[in-house]
Amino acid sequence: MDGNRPVELKSLSRDWIVGVDASSFIKRTTRWIERMEQKPSGPLLLATADPVEFSVVFMAAVLTERPLVLGNPNWGKLEWAEVTSQIKPAIVVCEKALETFNEATSLPAGAILIPTGGSTGAGVVRFACHDWQSLSAAVTGWAAFLGDGVKQLVCLLPLYHVSGLMQLVRSFHLGIALDFVEGVKSKAFKESLSSGAVISLVATQLDRILKEPELLTALKGTKAVFVGGGPLRMETAEAARDLGLPLVLSYGMTETAAMITALPAREFLGGAFNAGLPLGNTRLSILDAEGRVCELGTAGRIQIECPSLFHGFHKNSSSTPKTGTYLSDDKGFLDDAGYLHILGRSDYKINSGGEKIDPHQIETVLLEEEAISAALVVGQPDPVWVEQVVLFYVSPQELNIKELLSGKLSGHKVPKLSIRVPELPLNLQGKIDWVQVRHLVQVYL
Repeated sequence: MDGNRPVELKSLSRDWIVGVDASSFIKRTTRWIERMEQKPSGPLLLATADPVEFSVVFMAAVLTERPLVLGNPNWGKLEWAEVTSQIKPAIVVCEKALETFNEATSLPAGAILIPTGGSTGAGVVRFACHDWQSLSAAVTGWAAFLGDGVKQLVCLLPLYHVSGLMQLVRSFHLGIALDFVEGVKSKAFKESLSSGAVISLVATQLDRILKEPELLTALKGTKAVFVGGGPLRMETAEAARDLGLPLVLSYGMTETAAMITALPAREFLGGAFNAGLPLGNTRLSILDAEGRVCELGTAGRIQIECPSLFHGFHKNSSSTPKTGTYLSDDKGFLDDAGYLHILGRSDYKINSGGEKIDPHQIETVLLEEEAISAALVVGQPDPVWVEQVVLFYVSPQELNIKELLSGKLSGHKVPKLSIRVPELPLNLQGKIDWVQVRHLVQVYL
């Protein structure tokens, strides 16, 4: 092994994943390294739902500095087509059979491409470009925020998503045990909730736990429960506070290697309801429409400067944060004490169950159907999913939208509610009239 590489094989010689001994993990990792060395150079596409297999292959790629592209095993065929049109992998690890390419895409050694929750305006799956150093940089501030006493990380989130992946990276760096569990109602989940456990949830998962008395008792005894992946409903926050759950509200994104602000549980329990203070060396500023820094208390787009910032989006050099800062699509403000308050997004992406969904992508797929002459996808408040995907479409006949989209897009992108309308509201320029859209929603919903 090259001594200059960020990780050495010997660093895996400890039991760090619950249920997997170190010697077995190293043997599996070594076999993958040997397989990689026999393949042509080029990226490895990793899209397995098995968390242990994912961890083995991920660490093998980091050890060899093989470019790595993370994929969602639940993508539909159109999403897979979008991915393979951008990136030709030399190696594929996936439950679904994919073609491998001799003319593999050239990516920098050690590159780690993570799919973002949304898509570009053209409906193309987008990848944020990280590496081991940028992911590792996010660990320091997180660890300092929690302090001592963390004994175990409980991971329910998918590893292809940055919120799940960072639990793997934190566990590796901090020597904290990592426990993969399948769901909040599994026996393993309840057993994993010890006094030193830290767990990350999306708001939808927390809502489900609030309905399970036995799980609530166990959750109260944990060190911290991070909640991210979208806004937390006030009713959920109040219920959690009344029960004394140690919730940590936070803010972050794929582009920053997950959370970059956090609100301590004691402050949440004391009545605070915001995204907290910046972690580590993160610096935030709020910009107005002209790019000027806003005064405290004034809302605008959130600009981020942090050590864990990504290197740009794949195939979009204009997105590369050359200045060391990144202007997000999120709106918010900083109060007099420096706490971040999130107000929503400046674009039209929908947040459903922690997944960011680009409505334009769904509309584009639907408009390929001859029977649909117009389509509009919007997000509407939902007590379980935060927002649900709602479709208005123009067609001479009622259509089975779920059937039309089956296998083409991920399940979470399929509209929960589809409504056929005579026409969509347009303004004089022929564009969607959003004032009238609100009226349309009131009429039909």
